[in-house]
Amino acid sequence: MADDLWGQLSAFAGRLRVEGVLGWADELDDVTRYASTGSEALMGARWVLTRLVSAEAETTASSREAARGLIADLTDALGGS
Repeated sequence: MADDLWGQLSAFAGRLRVEGVLGWADELDDVTRYASTGSEALMGARWVLTRLVSAEAETTASSREAARGLIADLTDALGGS
């Protein structure tokens, strides 16, 4: 599950770059790269994605929907917290 989730997060950051929202992509990469633990990285990624969903003007509806799916996966990986 963890490897698949990291792959999904990486792919999503790439998607954001293609859409031209580089700040969100960089923030997602940074929070997962510089976290000191795996759970800290998952919580950080969930936090970034939650903020991204709220930034409707900056992202496409499709990206927000994909982010919601990743948030659910991250929450599951964190044990529902």
